[in-house]
Amino acid sequence: MAGRDGTPHAASPAVQLSTARELHIAVQKTARYAVLGDLADPREVWFVIHGYGQLARRFLRRFTSLVGDGRLIVAPEALNRYYFETSPGVHARDAGIGGTWMTHEDRETEIADYIAYLDQLYHFIIGGAQRVPARVVVLGFSQGV
Repeated sequence: MAGRDGTPHAASPAVQLSTARELHIAVQKTARYAVLGDLADPREVWFVIHGYGQLARRFLRRFTSLVGDGRLIVAPEALNRYYFETSPGVHARDAGIGGTWMTHEDRETEIADYIAYLDQLYHFIIGGAQRVPARVVVLGFSQGV
């Protein structure tokens, strides 16, 4: 790097990688979820949390036989998505996409964010019901546990 007069000078210590610090800031993010059943008046609510590589709407297919009798099934979706294929040029419109709840990178922060997300979704669903459901069931699969 050169000064105004063209003479070289060393980079500022503040920008050296060895002094970099990782910090956090909370941001708002829109989360996607899918439902089966009656949102307005459920007697029973199931929160079903998918595993690694799945998406909420596809995960719900496994629960269609449980719908009815006042049962609402809610599938929150992981906030991180990725393409299944990692080769260059394979990210076409029909490329497979999966979700992941977290990796080992910054895991504790991810867990705290997901707890806040699931708590908020719970209060949103239960608060929108005409009456408090008699029963709430939580089922986690694989990484969703």
